[in-house]
Parts: sequence; C-alpha cells; structure tokens
Amino acid sequence: MCFATTKGRPQTDTNVRKRVLAKAVELADERLAAEEKAPLPERLTPHSLRRTYASVLFALGRTAPEVMEQLGHADPKLTLRIYARAMRRATDESERLELLAFGRRLQHPKDHPLTIRGKQGP
Repeated sequence: MCFATTKGRPQTDTNVRKRVLAKAVELADERLAAEEKAPLPERLTPHSLRRTYASVLFALGRTAPEVMEQLGHADPKLTLRIYARAMRRATDESERLELLAFGRRLQHPKDHPLTIRGKQGP
C-alpha cells in the first residue's frame, strides 16, 4: 500500500485521485504557471502516470523484462501490447525523457537505476 487513510486503511481509487494526486497536480500547475509553462494535462490518474512511465521506459530502450519488473507484470505479451509502441522522438528527446523518468541524464547503462540484477528501482 502506497498511501493509507488517517486510520491506516487502504485508500480507494477515488481518494487517491482527489486527495493525493489532485493536490500534487495543483501544486505542480502553480509552479508551472510561475515559470510561464503550460499546465499538466487535465484528468491525470495514477494509471495514466503509470502508463506514461512505462512508455517512456520503452522509448528509452529499456527491455521488456525491465519494464515488466517495474510494473509487476508476469505476461510479456501484455506489457508489449500496451506499452511498447513506437514513439517519434527528436534528437534531444532521449535526454529529456531520461530527465523525466529519472531526474537526471544517465551517463552509462550500468548506472541505470532499473538494473534487474541489482534489483534496484526508482
């Protein structure tokens, strides 16, 4: 369980969207507005963020087993069918995607935070 209620019980999907994600989006939009940048898309959900993260990992060249581990999938067909779609990218897009996914530019594949052997994750 990622987020619990004040009584220690699991949050419902609605509570997570309204009480956790909506507040985070509101704060992020305020910061974006202060920097004169576009706001986040409307109707963000935890699942849409999960899908975006998985798609970004594939766009960065992560393998199906690496992405499957992050998502908790057991069936590679599911992972590949839903998330491994071709994405058109500009030449500098890989660096921006790495910053989005990991908060920094990766210098070498061995430094990647999603190494399966080391069982590391974000």
